[in-house]
Amino acid sequence: MKRIIIIVGLVALLGGGGAAAYFLLFAAPPEAAEPAPEPPPEPDAPDYVKMDTLAAPLVDARGKVVRYVFLKVSLEIGDAEKLAQIEAGKPRLHDAFLRALSRGSLSLPGQPGSVDLEAVKARLMARAAQELGAGVVTRVLVTSAQESGG
Repeated sequence: MKRIIIIVGLVALLGGGGAAAYFLLFAAPPEAAEPAPEPPPEPDAPDYVKMDTLAAPLVDARGKVVRYVFLKVSLEIGDAEKLAQIEAGKPRLHDAFLRALSRGSLSLPGQPGSVDLEAVKARLMARAAQELGAGVVTRVLVTSAQESGG
């Protein structure tokens, strides 16, 4: 009985080895698949202009300054050809941004100590359109907002 088991095991090993050798050495290589199409080119990444830090007052309902907020802002530019124009006009744009932030409250309604970042972005976007023309700045990004005082 042991002999039969050993003989069957040897036959199975030899058969498996022979089949593996055939597929590895003699079988035709699989047909090459069509090359994958190249992915479409990515659109050009937008250009950004980093502005100097902006300081703006947060006021309460009576108009009293409760604290200041310091904002770091970057502008997303739709047309790379306008970069030089924007870089040259940064001091004028910075001044316009400061004036826009100093008019009216920057606080969330009912929360005089909290900054309404969406309103800040909207104000800066409108001011950028006034100073540079519509469509030059495609988005205003507030990268940091720190409050002090109070």
